[in-house]
Formats: sequence, C-alpha cells, structure tokens
Amino acid sequence: MTAWLYAILGDWTAGMVGSRWGRVRLGDKSAEGSFACLAVCLVLAAGASRWLDLRLSVALVGVVAATAAELAPVPPADNLTMPLAAAGAMALAQQLI
Repeated sequence: MTAWLYAILGDWTAGMVGSRWGRVRLGDKSAEGSFACLAVCLVLAAGASRWLDLRLSVALVGVVAATAAELAPVPPADNLTMPLAAAGAMALAQQLI
C-alpha cells in the first residue's frame, strides 16, 4: 500500500510542481518535480511508519527507490516502475534491516 501511495501522490506532485515551477531539466523531468516527489514520499513514509506495521528505515528505502524510479527515463512509464521499485526495495530492506 505504501508503494502505491508513493506512486500515486508522489508522481502526481512531481508532475504538478515540475510543470508549473520546473526550471532545472533532467531529461523529460525537472529537479523541482523530483524534489517535490521526494518531499511528499517522506511525509508518507513518516505516516506509514506510524500507522502501519512498517519500520521507518524500510519506508525510507522505498522513498529513495520511488524517487529514483520517478526520475529515471525507464519505459513504459513511472506509474508502473515507481510502485514496483519501491515495493521491491522495501521487501528487500525488510529482510536485511
């Protein structure tokens, strides 16, 4: 659920901020949009660690993976790669941390 929230709210925020205030271009994306995605996902991670059975360290690994997937130009779209990257990274972190 956390990975999907990162993808839905983080990507939406990145698109909105990037299209409106994005000046520093990183391929098709903007640094401002990616930073906004990171900020939203950090807030979501704090909430997930408080209300769900998810350690903050694991949630933060998901934040980094989701933000990297949002920024990366990997086909088909970040709507698919963000939740997959975040969920995979959090599953791995859950086992290692």
